[in-house]
Amino acid sequence: MNRLEVELTMCSPSPRPLPRAGGEGKGEGASAYQYNEATLNIRGFTLLEVLVSMAILVIIMAAIYSAYTTNVEAIQIARQNGEVHQAARIVLERMTKDLQSALIQVSVPSEKIRLGLVGEDREIDGKRADRLDFTTVAHLALNEKDPASDLCEIGYMIEEDPEAKVLVLFRRDDPSVDEDFTKGGSLLEMARNVMEFNITYLDSRGEESDKWNTLEGLPGSGLPVLIKVRLVLKDELNREHVFSTTVHPELAERKKET
Repeated sequence: MNRLEVELTMCSPSPRPLPRAGGEGKGEGASAYQYNEATLNIRGFTLLEVLVSMAILVIIMAAIYSAYTTNVEAIQIARQNGEVHQAARIVLERMTKDLQSALIQVSVPSEKIRLGLVGEDREIDGKRADRLDFTTVAHLALNEKDPASDLCEIGYMIEEDPEAKVLVLFRRDDPSVDEDFTKGGSLLEMARNVMEFNITYLDSRGEESDKWNTLEGLPGSGLPVLIKVRLVLKDELNREHVFSTTVHPELAERKKET
């Protein structure tokens, strides 16, 4: 080897040889060939593999989203059920206490007060919206200025909310009993989105009536034996919930056996 070949060999870079399987007999040319062959063997993803992977990912995400939305809907339904059932429970429990303590006569009559029970059969926009006014000894004191007496006037009525366009159930409470127990007192909102408020009265003979008026003796001068209350409320999901109860006024005449 002459001087020029030695200088070229020292100045030119040579690729780092890969491990050789053939021992000492392989030269630098064989090492470069093996390096290029290993580089060519590195593969990427094909278009078909990418599309299949994306399809699998979409299916998984759709399943996760479906489970999420189902869970959210279940939570909303449970919340609406809880709110509606809570409102109906409060209404029916309060009506039960008021009607059980209904009082239509006292031992010492007075011209300044009048006791009784008047139930009206009413409708609003084709929906049953009955009204009930009576005297009872179940006054619910809401402030300290109310009289200490338990005797009061109670009323349950349906009114339409002009802004929301829904029916609202109110409870009227007047601690000052006078000659007209169907008026006066303060109103307390009990429930909204009322679809039906139906009250049925049962006399001692077992006959039902949609009206009752002790002042006129229709259908009797005493308290009804049973009072059936049916309340239908609609939640924010536009589902209707039906509730009902039956109340026996404690001072009412017992039902006659046939």
